[in-house]
Amino acid sequence: MLLTSSDGAGVELRPTRYQFAAAPSEPDDGDANWLEIYGRVRTVAGESWKFDDPCLTTWEAQEIGDWLRAAAGGRVPVIETPTEASEELLAFTEPNLGFSLGARDGDSLVVPVHLSLESVADRPGAGEEAPYDFYGYSVPLQVGRELLLAAAQACKEDDEPFPER
Repeated sequence: MLLTSSDGAGVELRPTRYQFAAAPSEPDDGDANWLEIYGRVRTVAGESWKFDDPCLTTWEAQEIGDWLRAAAGGRVPVIETPTEASEELLAFTEPNLGFSLGARDGDSLVVPVHLSLESVADRPGAGEEAPYDFYGYSVPLQVGRELLLAAAQACKEDDEPFPER
């Protein structure tokens, strides 16, 4: 999935493999469902970096596409200043990634992608924020409704090789 903002910023997220290649030895082995996520980030200021980290489960990766569809359909509330405890923030078990809706004006939306820990470790200037400032760094993406729907479809296609096991 690639989200590119009208101002040139962008975030790409793709599952690349299961963290643990072996099939689960026991039913409901949650560790069997962790995915390595490749991320590439570009800010409007031109900073860019990549990360590769087991930061989403199979079901959490699927939640991103669901959330993008809901945001495109007007079913996600706008929040100006999300916090780790915000119910409107799409957050995950590992607090490396998060999504919120910062603004909506017709078909134009601002989707901040919130990043912390390993997802910002290689960012130029990393370490300036508090080490456990979860979601303290974000990349606001100015996108249209159609782009969100296309990204949701791309998420679905990216997730297909990695079903819950």
